[in-house]
Amino acid sequence: MIEKISMPGQKRSIRFFGASLDALDIPEAVNIKRAYVEALSLGGYFQSNLQDPYDLFRDIMGNQIKECGHQNLGRFVVDSWLTPKPQVSDLDLIREESYRYFLINDGFRAFAQLLRDFVKAHVFPHIPGMIGVDHSLTGGVLMALSECFGPENLGVLVFDVHTDAIPLPIRSGLVQYASEVGLPAVSTISKPMTFDPYTTGNFLSHLIGEKIILPKNLIVIGPGDNAEKLRTLSDKRVVDYMRHYDSLVERGVKIISKDQLQQSGPATIQKDLDQLECSKLYVSLDVDVSAQCGVLATRFVDLVGTEISIILEAAFNIVELLSLHRFSLVGLDIMEIDIQKIGARLSSGIEDRTRDFIREFIGAIVQGVSY
Repeated sequence: MIEKISMPGQKRSIRFFGASLDALDIPEAVNIKRAYVEALSLGGYFQSNLQDPYDLFRDIMGNQIKECGHQNLGRFVVDSWLTPKPQVSDLDLIREESYRYFLINDGFRAFAQLLRDFVKAHVFPHIPGMIGVDHSLTGGVLMALSECFGPENLGVLVFDVHTDAIPLPIRSGLVQYASEVGLPAVSTISKPMTFDPYTTGNFLSHLIGEKIILPKNLIVIGPGDNAEKLRTLSDKRVVDYMRHYDSLVERGVKIISKDQLQQSGPATIQKDLDQLECSKLYVSLDVDVSAQCGVLATRFVDLVGTEISIILEAAFNIVELLSLHRFSLVGLDIMEIDIQKIGARLSSGIEDRTRDFIREFIGAIVQGVSY
């Protein structure tokens, strides 16, 4: 599972790599892959030759990574049928049943563990910079960092329009309730679940439960699920959701909702960062934190996110803290990029700005952090 790479130089800098696991079992995701492969088999013309988010990253950043003293390493290898653009030979595997089997047999956890080993073998002692799809892979990098520094020393800052610390049965219940009453809510990331395998919507909960990260060291920025507005509802599925949400906060997880972020601005992030007692910081950007607010090229557009400008302002604030040596950056990632939607344009005239978002976010980090 490891693509062999070299790591020249002695300076501790960011080593960027691709990790494009994309294995949703929902019909829409599977149908897009099948349509792509069927068109590929017929010699179809594609406007973009980009195969995955790592291709996009290299296209966007050009020589800037090298000029700033960092490096592109290559890819963490993922089986073709589990990537955004499978090969023609994978057609028989591109079915809901195949991806469902992968999920229920803990395939996401297996890949996170393989990624942990990849980071330890090929990235350390440098700083991992992951560009990819399924957010659950962030857990693999955090496993490696937790082993290296200890969970008590590892702060985790996640930009995400979803609170990826909700057990799947509870999340499924909320989705079902919202569908019945016509309320906006997080979309399902799989068919309804009665058990809780490790995956993109709950990986933070698993990492906390396994003491890989500490709840008091976790900050989640931008959830748009309107948790406070759900508090007055009496349906058991909503009550279960709120009970779990409150348990996260009681254990020390700091959650800055989209509404709070828009009302108070990035200064509210500074307050929570100041409360962290650890000195190491990992930054994870799920691009859907700005879904429908400039970002269209993400797998989930079920909730309206936060304006790109606010997220970028927060990124510059984080870089300032790093330059003041309040924290040392030990890793970052850009996840949940949907390569099929890059450059999309809606009938309303709204155009996708995901490329610019990625360029400016990473540009702030690589130019503002020197090692």
